[in-house]
Amino acid sequence: HITQGMYDIKDIRYNPQTKQIVGIMNVIENTDYKLTFYDPEKRNIKTFDADIPNVSLQQKNGILTLQFNTPEGVNEIKWNIIIE
Repeated sequence: HITQGMYDIKDIRYNPQTKQIVGIMNVIENTDYKLTFYDPEKRNIKTFDADIPNVSLQQKNGILTLQFNTPEGVNEIKWNIIIE
């Protein structure tokens, strides 16, 4: 379920076989962003990576939050989350 920033999301996909969430997002440089995902099964994150540095990842009670500030010159980011 996506409520805010839907126009910023270029692509988001979930593969149930690999338990992988992959996303691409349009961003504005030097801007703070927060992405929040809810997993009703409250599974743990197995791996996470993004193509920008300094992404904060928090997880509690099935809520996964990614926070970051986009570096100068960056207008698109990609992320990859694999859950257990």
